[in-house]
Amino acid sequence: MTPAFGFSVGDFISAIRVIQKICNSLQTAGGASTQYQRVMVELNGLSNVLHQLEKIGPTEDDAGQVNTLRAMVRACELQLSDFLSKLEKYKASLTPFSTSSTLKAAGRKAQWALEMESETEKIRIHVMANVVSINAFLQAHDS
Repeated sequence: MTPAFGFSVGDFISAIRVIQKICNSLQTAGGASTQYQRVMVELNGLSNVLHQLEKIGPTEDDAGQVNTLRAMVRACELQLSDFLSKLEKYKASLTPFSTSSTLKAAGRKAQWALEMESETEKIRIHVMANVVSINAFLQAHDS
């Protein structure tokens, strides 16, 4: 039976989970700052690899294959670029040498916990699919 206030037990449980998520992100050790920094390290590493792949020069024998590889790399780079633009607003608050006020940083950490953790997992899945495709392409044409 639903209480007269219009709230159910499920609503309260959901609210408690959101509060727990925010509290975890506000911890000084770990939390949103650490997650943000790990994501940035991963993305920078992947970006470096993609730039190296993009530099591969075609020969007469493999021009079509190299162009296909470049298209695959470019698709991955576009996804990364879009995601990095979303992360830009967190930079001042979640980097190791943050210059943001404690209140602003706390707000960004909470926002990260509520929005970006799931976004991060989505981009990992998309990028991983691209990386697997690129790797399979390279292996098929390396032989």
